[in-house]
Amino acid sequence: GRRTSRNETHAPCIICSGTDATEGGGAAGTAVAPPTLVVVAVEPSPTNFALLEQHAEEGGWREEGFVALQAALSNESGEALLAVNESFAIDEIATLLFTEDDPRQRKPVQVMTLNGVVEAASAALSGRIDMGSGIFLLKLDIEGLEPAVLGSLNSVGVAVKFVTFEYAANVWREGLEGVIQGLLTMGYFCFLITAERLFPISGPFWDPAFVVPMWSNVFCGQEDDPDLEALVQLHIGAVGLWPVLHHTYLAGYATAGVDGEGEDADIAATPQSLGEAQDRCNDLGEACAGVTCECIGDIGCRNGAPGGV
Repeated sequence: GRRTSRNETHAPCIICSGTDATEGGGAAGTAVAPPTLVVVAVEPSPTNFALLEQHAEEGGWREEGFVALQAALSNESGEALLAVNESFAIDEIATLLFTEDDPRQRKPVQVMTLNGVVEAASAALSGRIDMGSGIFLLKLDIEGLEPAVLGSLNSVGVAVKFVTFEYAANVWREGLEGVIQGLLTMGYFCFLITAERLFPISGPFWDPAFVVPMWSNVFCGQEDDPDLEALVQLHIGAVGLWPVLHHTYLAGYATAGVDGEGEDADIAATPQSLGEAQDRCNDLGEACAGVTCECIGDIGCRNGAPGGV
């Protein structure tokens, strides 16, 4: 089975606030590769928090740099009432922003700021969090309080590298456009998350169509952070971490010295440029994971070295 190990030093902090924190994601770490991150889950609902604690106990998450805080996240600290539905296995719509005619039960809850969360996590781990390293990823799904927390990023005493949050038109009391503009003023460039790509929505890229979906998810990073560009490229598959496999090809798709079979015989037997190979890969869709170039035989490499392309 999996082995875990206590780690005396922890690096940047990831804060996951909302119902996704209860669904069993855990922090990674083994005895041979101890954790280098701290994951802090902020969950206000009593039933959700009990389930979160159960997952943490069963998975041994606390041995891997995990801290759970029963609290709500906002831009001001204090106490408030939370509207909850205790009949739900996971209450995904518990909120501080309820109306007077809301029939749900009210539960008192502690409210924390980002500074308070980081301080509480550091105390729980005996000061082993490097406060100067900041928050690597802030993930928000907090039923309408996202604008308040996002608006406080400039005033908190800890740097936040990446932010992802849910936009829910039915519970937000502020418009998405104003929030995106405010984040850009703070230096964050944002993207609408889709399965295929990240669509830029900040500054000149904004379009009113972005508020048409009732629910959507947004990802933001510091505009001058080179890691933001790298992440966007990774998401669309323009770059990857896969290794080069020399002299390894899909049958029928090597460019030279292969006869090929069926409808691909002429393509397989004809040398192709990189652009041609990429176009062919696009035509194949999911059947092609990418293309590679290599010197083969005596045809001659593109740079003039012995071999072929």
